[in-house]
Amino acid sequence: MRRLTWALLACVCVACGLPTRTREEAERTAAAIDAENADIAQKEAAYRTFVASSAYAPYRIYAEREKWAGQFDYARTKAAAAKTTYEQYVTPLLKKNDQRDDYSVEVQTSRINRLTSEARAYAEIPQRRREYVDQVGRTYARLLKESTGNADATKAALASLLAERDKARGAFPTRDADIEKRVQPVQKLADDAARASQKVSFEAANASAGRPADFVVLGDNAQLLSRNANTIGEDARTADGQLKSLSASYSKALADMKAVYYITVMRWAWNDDADYPSVHTYSYPRQELTGEQFDYFNSLPESLPYLARLRSSFFGGSSLEMNQRVDAAHWEALHVAPQDQWAYRDDSAEYGFTLSADYFHKYLVTENGETHETDWQKVDETMFENHVDDLGMDIVSKPFGTFEDEKITNPTPAGLAFVGNPQYGHWQTDDRGTSFWAWYGAYRLFGDLLGARGQPYLYRRDEWDTWSTRYRGQPYYGEDKDKRERYGTGGYVVGSSNRWASRIPEMRRVVARHSDTIGPRGGIRTSGK
Repeated sequence: MRRLTWALLACVCVACGLPTRTREEAERTAAAIDAENADIAQKEAAYRTFVASSAYAPYRIYAEREKWAGQFDYARTKAAAAKTTYEQYVTPLLKKNDQRDDYSVEVQTSRINRLTSEARAYAEIPQRRREYVDQVGRTYARLLKESTGNADATKAALASLLAERDKARGAFPTRDADIEKRVQPVQKLADDAARASQKVSFEAANASAGRPADFVVLGDNAQLLSRNANTIGEDARTADGQLKSLSASYSKALADMKAVYYITVMRWAWNDDADYPSVHTYSYPRQELTGEQFDYFNSLPESLPYLARLRSSFFGGSSLEMNQRVDAAHWEALHVAPQDQWAYRDDSAEYGFTLSADYFHKYLVTENGETHETDWQKVDETMFENHVDDLGMDIVSKPFGTFEDEKITNPTPAGLAFVGNPQYGHWQTDDRGTSFWAWYGAYRLFGDLLGARGQPYLYRRDEWDTWSTRYRGQPYYGEDKDKRERYGTGGYVVGSSNRWASRIPEMRRVVARHSDTIGPRGGIRTSGK
């Protein structure tokens, strides 16, 4: 019995050897190492013959500077590493011949292939560099012409940017360091391009006059100039736009919001007498709901199997039975015709529903001194729910004297980001010694938006200091010492304002509704009989 067991194990071992493809790939890898060593030797011999010839003289400067002869040593080192890896890791695994080592063999052969590829690349460097020198030598006149064009384009782009820089410095002296920081990378690239252009011109002049010319310096700097010219053009346009954005001013405050709710009643009908009934689905036209109606239907449980059920009697009549958890008055208010678009022979049905909504915003928009309020604009559910707490808040604000990428996109009380900027108003002190911000005419709507009892809302100096030093760029709802929010839909400033006081209860019901997801309610599809 023991002999039989060992025999079976031996059979299993043979059956579980390395796959044929893995062995073949390993054998090809071993052959590739030997072939690469032979190729390195052949290339090196050819190079030594070239060095001994008179043709080598024009290339000596490049060969010595770039150590062409030493590249073959690097190639042999890589090839030797490939052979060592094969002998230490692959050969033992091939002898072991265990299928479980398939992945390990693949990893090592991949590593060896990379090493042989690197060896080949080193061995090809002397010939490739020689070809590069020859190519530049043949085309230096064209490279000079292209480089001159690239240099001119670079100078023009930089000159335009520097003019905009000087203009921005004059208009916004306090931002001088930030202006220079945005121009400096373009300036550096332009300086590099100017030096590259000088080198190309110098070496091309030598070549034209029959003097020794460094074609590698010429070619490399022509390439650098080409790359920099494209980059400088793009970066200069970007920086120019950033500098121009200092003069732009805009904001968008959420001035109003509403959600219009709908219900779509669905019916699933079938013939209860059929052995395998087909279920006919019908969706009634969607109906608008009041907020209270929406609240009722939205409160029904997800597990509700149906709103109502219709059954036909043997004598041809039918009756509608309400689910005991559904209020009949709410169903009747929908004025659903139970058998509208009824399929012939169907005698049973169940009714369910889905809820949906359309969402709208109004904005108070300011742009470069002009202020207006928009009409209702439809927004998606995500936008609505993201800003349901932000009534009377700036959704985005970009003050005069700031860069476009410094705009504030987190909710901020309307106009607060503009406070402290003399473009929009100035600080005043009342008879009690309290410092507050007084808006210039075009921006008084910020005060009116949050004002109460016929008076504009005034931002105090101490509050602005707190926001500016601690919360700028963060969502800010202005908690007071009692931890009550001043701003936003839930804030008492909005709640007592002229504009929203009468509607704030409904606004806050909207907020409460949208703490939950609107989705299907009831109407689980029946399979019939």
